Amino acid sequence: NALTEFQLAHGIGPVTESIEINTVNSELAEKGEDIFKTNCSACHKMSERYVGPALGDVLDKRSPAYVMNMILNPDEMVKKHPEAKKMLAEFMTPMPNQNLQKEEARAIVEYLALVGQQQ
Repeated sequence: NALTEFQLAHGIGPVTESIEINTVNSELAEKGEDIFKTNCSACHKMSERYVGPALGDVLDKRSPAYVMNMILNPDEMVKKHPEAKKMLAEFMTPMPNQNLQKEEARAIVEYLALVGQQQ
């Protein structure tokens, strides 16, 4: 069950191409902030470890596609991806599947990019 180079860099899931965020789409980021507050903020903070890792600088460590695949396919990610397995071992809480659509995960990534720029 060896992962491809793409999967190692960008995760396993429905996002199968690299995503570049050169300029943050503020409209999408605003939507992403709402989704984040509703679906993610119970376990994630921006600048501190909580139930899950801090996400304010996640895009410095992981690609946008990786973050989207983690959001959209957390069960398979923690079973098969070495980085996701490491995170699970460290945080001891598997990320629940929020059953979001690809567009919603993309909006969250735009929001995280915006937050990352502001830090």
